[in-house]
Amino acid sequence: MFERWLEEFESEETRGSIMEEIQGSREKSITCLPDFLKHLQKMSGKAKTRAIPILLMISLPPHDLMWDYLDKIEALLDSEDQELRNAASIILRKMALGGKRKKLSYLSQEMERIREKLWEMVKKGQENKENVFWAETIHQESRLPHEKSKKESFFPEINTLPKKKDLPAQPDKKAFQEILQSDLEEIYDLDDIYGLEEDTPEKEDSISEELLILETLENAPQKEKTEEIPYPEEQNLQARASHYGLEILNPSNYDNIPREVLDRCPMGIAWQYEILPIKIIPNGLFFAIHSPEKSLQLQDDLRFIFGCEIELGIIERIKLIKLLERYYPETIILPSIEEDLTDETAEVLLVEEDTGAYLEEDFEVVEKPEEPKQLAPKKKPKTVLPEDKKAAPKKPFDLSLKKKSDIKDRIQKLEPELRKAPHPKPTIQPPPAPSAPLPPPAPSAEPPVPPPPPCAPRGGIAPARPSSATLAPGTGATKIPDMPGRAMKRLRREDSTPEKERGITLGGEIQRIPEGFAQEIEAPEIALPQEIEEQKQEIPCEKEEKAGKVQEEFVKAEESKKGKKIQEEKRLATSELAPKPKKIHTFEKFLGDEAGKPGIIERGIAQSVILMKAFDRIMGLKFLWLANSLDITISMVTGYIQNIFQAWKMTKAIQKRIHQTKTEVQIQSLSKDWVTIRIQVSRLFSFSGFYLEECQAALNLPEESQKLLLPTFPLKLVIETRGNLDDMKRDLSLLTRKQIFALMQKSFGSFFVSFIPNPVDIFMPWKDFFILIFWMNYSREDIEEMYTDFLLHYQRIFILLQEKPTNNPEKQQDSVLFPLCEYENSLLKKLKKYPEDLTLEQSIEAASKSLQRLLQMLLSPGTFLDPKKWTRHDLLQETATMQETQKPNPLFMLELETWLRKSLDQSLSKKGIQIDEKESRLRKEEEKDLRRRCLLEKRLRYLLL
Repeated sequence: MFERWLEEFESEETRGSIMEEIQGSREKSITCLPDFLKHLQKMSGKAKTRAIPILLMISLPPHDLMWDYLDKIEALLDSEDQELRNAASIILRKMALGGKRKKLSYLSQEMERIREKLWEMVKKGQENKENVFWAETIHQESRLPHEKSKKESFFPEINTLPKKKDLPAQPDKKAFQEILQSDLEEIYDLDDIYGLEEDTPEKEDSISEELLILETLENAPQKEKTEEIPYPEEQNLQARASHYGLEILNPSNYDNIPREVLDRCPMGIAWQYEILPIKIIPNGLFFAIHSPEKSLQLQDDLRFIFGCEIELGIIERIKLIKLLERYYPETIILPSIEEDLTDETAEVLLVEEDTGAYLEEDFEVVEKPEEPKQLAPKKKPKTVLPEDKKAAPKKPFDLSLKKKSDIKDRIQKLEPELRKAPHPKPTIQPPPAPSAPLPPPAPSAEPPVPPPPPCAPRGGIAPARPSSATLAPGTGATKIPDMPGRAMKRLRREDSTPEKERGITLGGEIQRIPEGFAQEIEAPEIALPQEIEEQKQEIPCEKEEKAGKVQEEFVKAEESKKGKKIQEEKRLATSELAPKPKKIHTFEKFLGDEAGKPGIIERGIAQSVILMKAFDRIMGLKFLWLANSLDITISMVTGYIQNIFQAWKMTKAIQKRIHQTKTEVQIQSLSKDWVTIRIQVSRLFSFSGFYLEECQAALNLPEESQKLLLPTFPLKLVIETRGNLDDMKRDLSLLTRKQIFALMQKSFGSFFVSFIPNPVDIFMPWKDFFILIFWMNYSREDIEEMYTDFLLHYQRIFILLQEKPTNNPEKQQDSVLFPLCEYENSLLKKLKKYPEDLTLEQSIEAASKSLQRLLQMLLSPGTFLDPKKWTRHDLLQETATMQETQKPNPLFMLELETWLRKSLDQSLSKKGIQIDEKESRLRKEEEKDLRRRCLLEKRLRYLLL
């Protein structure tokens, strides 16, 4: 059977049938698994490569029968073949994570719901690291079964029929058929078979479905519908977004998008694709869209259009359209038109420019009293515009910018009314020369014409001329502003004063101006077309210069505001890319440069695997405490001799390094150690997204480095990692010639000083030891920052070493690249880490510090490797990241499941949940499955890490 599967699986035509056969008879295939594994271990070459996918199809997804053959699969981890080890690790990891069960207890259902809520809180930026806070959150979010049913059923079931006991008594089946047949014969005929044209009265003893629906809706509790039930469309959007791995964005966080971000995307493209640029990311842009289903196609199109990396987030379509209308308005009002509309209102009445329509409540007619001298000046009438249409601040209106056709039309409307009254022929005096001063005004009893506003623009409106329509003083005279449009005509028709009494003249001067008239009415004056050019020349030079200065100051103020705004936007945009200041803990300031350094006891036991296994079983990682304390004791006793020995050893190492002048050898040696530490540290801390088999394929390790991927155990891995870190730190101190000569001088000095005992050196190691054991405390984010700093500083060193001139330029062009794995790029993106522009000496110093931090942290790594000792915030954040990348680690996921299950069980017990027999049975089955998965994870961690 296996040979037939292998032969048919090789052909693409029969491969589908084999897959269907295996999945169709899954239980039968699993029972044949031991024979298949024996047959698989004897294979080699291409046959084994074809058999591994069949093994994965039989084993995945996990089945309960697979636990009977667990020892057979674990035996594959000891195989010499790397492909078999990788396949076994994939199967065992999936089994430890667990599969979907057909029936879940209420406790498991609530646990899955609350887990999603906690992940969502962490993704939105909840940074509370107190464990009490998360325990209270679980207690608040937990709900009893009856509470859950009330909150989820936000609409009553309107299509359910009433119970039989509530219905009226039904006749027998035969009697019912006879009644139904007679009714059908009376109601329906051949032409109207469905009875659409006839009214069928209902019987008094029948209950219609419509009445049931209305009664159910009236009796339904409305408060729970509106307050406690979430919006279904938002839930659907969250499910769709999580399916495509996209983040749902909060529109309120993007009220002030920088202009330089919006300029990257033209308005046409933004409206065509309904996208909004949110921020600038490294090598690309971040856009907001509304449809997760179109994310893949949109990402390809936008990457082609903009020629850079594209990342997407989700915003609801209605909110996204509002943001687009805000940042990319489809209609734009030009500044000149806006000024025209603003001045046209004049804060007195609202005139429609196209039709001349008016509103009666938009202006107020003020009658002049009999004694104008005793009348106090009235306040300016309030504007009729709504608050959102007010122009702030009101800008001066320039009649010279208006179209001549508009002016002519308005004058044609105004002239028929004005020409009805007799008036003298207008006489216009020629304007004086520009350089000559204006003639003084003629003496008269009337007050002079008010001067123009001081903010008039340069070369704009002339001084206010008298209105062509004036009022003569009299009883009951009505003040009428000289405004164009139908509103002006109607106001003149309603005025009962004869035109002769008004004293209207055309082109002449005002005979009388009532006191307070200019202050009460502020209306723009209309001049004849032939007078506009003359008015421009009548502005005094001093007033013109003053108005020009005011306008220039106004423009400068506006430009300074815009400049400050642009600088603020640039600062906010670049602040995200700026490197964050590195956090230094208080206890690190008291540590020496050699804190946590491995000594002779630790390095001696590292040479024997049997001793390391024995100490790992007895003490675990706490053996490092014992070894370090013994090394410090030995160094106290033999410190005098040890200093002489270390000085002599360093001198010999310097002499050896001087003879190594080839840059290629340095880079090759450093890169080998760099890759080794990356694999060892990633295996220890299980960074999110790290799988050992994928790391092997990405790094393309040579055969001599394959031993790094073999099964191991925690103590051995930690001791080997500490030894490699110590060697790398020493190699960095001998990287350049400048370092070599400086170290030689220091070594010769320390060689002679070593003959003099120093009492301080006796107590310094103990001080560092107690600080590292009892005071050192790092979060998960701190460890990730250490690792990313180590990556970036070494990458910078490789780049600077490659830039040095070599004897062979061809080899320099074909220099080795140092790419990062996918999980490492994700860490850099998560922590917003970017390469720094440092010199070679600065990069070496920074890399040496990062190695020292890793070295001293690994003296007591148990706290940082065991998620039981983490804060719940770090655990939730790490598991949420793993869930997004779809690469969960059994160690963290099982710890989260255990903690949530225990906390939720306590919360439901406090609220008084009633556990029936079915719920109790399901809980026992789930606890049994959880225990065996935890045991499997411990064995995996001991072997694979």
